[in-house]
Amino acid sequence: MGRPGNRQDRHRRETASLDTSILLDSASKLPDSASAEAAYAAAIPHAHRRAHAQFFTPPAIAVLMADWALANHPSSLLDPAIGLGALTRAARARAPHIAITAFEKDPVILAAYRATQAAQTERIIAADFLTTDLPTHFDAVLMNPPYLRHHDMAYGPGIFADFSARHGVTISRLSNAYVLFTLKAAAALAPGGRAAIIIPAEWMNANFGTALKHFLIDNGLLRELVLFSQSADIFGDALTTACLLFLENPAGTHPTTIRAWHLDATSDAPSSLANLARIARPASFAPAALRDASKWEFLIREGPRTIPPGFVTLRHLATTKRGIATGANSFFHLTPSRARALNLPGSALLPCIGRAADVAYTTFTDADLTSLHQRDRPTLLLSIGKTVIGKTLGPAEQAYIATAEASGLHRRYLLAARSPWFAMETRTPAPIWAAVFGRTGLRFIHNRTRALSLTTFHAIYPHNIAEDFAAALTLCLNAPGIQSAARAQSRVYGGGLLKFEPRDLLDIAVPDLAAVSQTTLAALAAEHARITASHRAGAKNTAALWQNAEDLISEAAREATQAA
Repeated sequence: MGRPGNRQDRHRRETASLDTSILLDSASKLPDSASAEAAYAAAIPHAHRRAHAQFFTPPAIAVLMADWALANHPSSLLDPAIGLGALTRAARARAPHIAITAFEKDPVILAAYRATQAAQTERIIAADFLTTDLPTHFDAVLMNPPYLRHHDMAYGPGIFADFSARHGVTISRLSNAYVLFTLKAAAALAPGGRAAIIIPAEWMNANFGTALKHFLIDNGLLRELVLFSQSADIFGDALTTACLLFLENPAGTHPTTIRAWHLDATSDAPSSLANLARIARPASFAPAALRDASKWEFLIREGPRTIPPGFVTLRHLATTKRGIATGANSFFHLTPSRARALNLPGSALLPCIGRAADVAYTTFTDADLTSLHQRDRPTLLLSIGKTVIGKTLGPAEQAYIATAEASGLHRRYLLAARSPWFAMETRTPAPIWAAVFGRTGLRFIHNRTRALSLTTFHAIYPHNIAEDFAAALTLCLNAPGIQSAARAQSRVYGGGLLKFEPRDLLDIAVPDLAAVSQTTLAALAAEHARITASHRAGAKNTAALWQNAEDLISEAAREATQAA
């Protein structure tokens, strides 16, 4: 059984075991003749660096950022999270006498900075930039902020409301800390001042990035954006995407175009603005066009796309929901042998799939479910609580609940919000499952069982509940051409890992199957069955398998166009 408590609690427990006095002693003795970043990484445990979200800016990128931020010959510079000083070193090389103000809240990395930067003359404020008032504005900003997800932040929900009111946008409580850092740093620019900021690229396709997009564009701040390839290993030890924001606080009119650069995996890291112009060609976007675009990553990389004739977005054909979030999979999602050992009655258990590896093909059948049961895979969801209100729980259920409460499981964040805490979410089994993560694309599965799914899959509910419709739609969603276009709706993480949220799925363009004949639906469903059978038989040549399917999908789109 997993440890009770929410992620902030576990985060604090992981770091509390680290002896800060020992870390400070180690950091203060780092040699100033060695690479600051390499020496720090060798001396300080990864747990500490992860807890403070410390990922270092590569030297070439730091020079490029300084090239932008210092182009207007500023007299003052702000670094809101100085770390080991990669950005201020680049700034000093270009402008030796610039007045630098920097923030750093981690005493360990600050000790390392002072040990390794013998000639440092920055004014360093040992405080959290987000919670410290700024008495002045700055001519330039260079920043690599900490990348802390909302569940690892210790500020409390009030900080999002405060920043929303202060910056005139509605900031989601799911926002990463770098969104707050970027808002505050951009607002600290004096008129005509410039900022260069490096952050992950996930905000460009995530819903929480909307506030940042609106703030940057509505205030005329965003001038250029550099998007690195999804497979580029910018930070070395962090599996994350990366982008650069080049901002300028308009002293007069707002810009009429925004330039966006996409650097593919074959591009060398640019080390100056001139070098950037030599290795890539930017696309130009009207600010209003970017503001209205819900997802930027694919737009910048591939350019705008339109929905082809005969196609509609999935929202016209179906609704979506996330899978069931148990709050404690080890307690609620059981193997058959464990359910028997606990003597739990069958009436308290529902069939449920929780792991993508347990679904090998694009059709999931009763035989597949039976096979998982026989292999004693986790396939049973404990479903008591709301379904038994007014009834008496059996002794086996009561004993199992008592054991969990003795361990404090019921105090976990998600479970504590339920009444009773062991009441499971209710779902209707979905005819189609969509894998949440994928490397080259998504997997869509036609679920022909009564099994539910946990959050490893999203649930798709077609408006047309017929089996042929679900099978035909599954075929379309798995087709290579539609998958390629669907990438525009995904959130992209380091190494090219794709993630879809339920609402992202609704923007995928598919043939308008509601406008085609039953004969066409049956042909598509039969093709899906043929491809699934080939996969089950071990077929490897997927391109050949899909050739006929793509033709049928094109014919369905033509039929839908004619019907319109």
